Amino acid sequence: MPTVAIQLDPSRLTNPDLDIRYVLPDQLEEDSASAVSDDGYDYGRTSDRLTLFLRTADLAVAVPIVLGTLENEILGNHLLNEGVVVAIAAADRCTTEQEYTVVFPTGSPPFSLE
Repeated sequence: MPTVAIQLDPSRLTNPDLDIRYVLPDQLEEDSASAVSDDGYDYGRTSDRLTLFLRTADLAVAVPIVLGTLENEILGNHLLNEGVVVAIAAADRCTTEQEYTVVFPTGSPPFSLE
């Protein structure tokens, strides 16, 4: 199943409350009428970056909903202005960066799991 990955750098967040790893997926599931669902999270291999993984049956439907939700304030953060990276992958549980394509921000460096 396709994946949407949302990567956050806590040092760039206005409110680095790590409860965001639970709040954001719940909000996205609600906003999408369950078109996306929580698929866990992980921390960077060599950094403090937090990556949230979401499952979806349809990336074309999911990506605009995800970006729309990220425009809203979440736990005091305006994520689209605080260094968030959104990437997609054709499969679930991808383990290499090459399997992801960054969709936000445009012109961003390649996706990294480090």
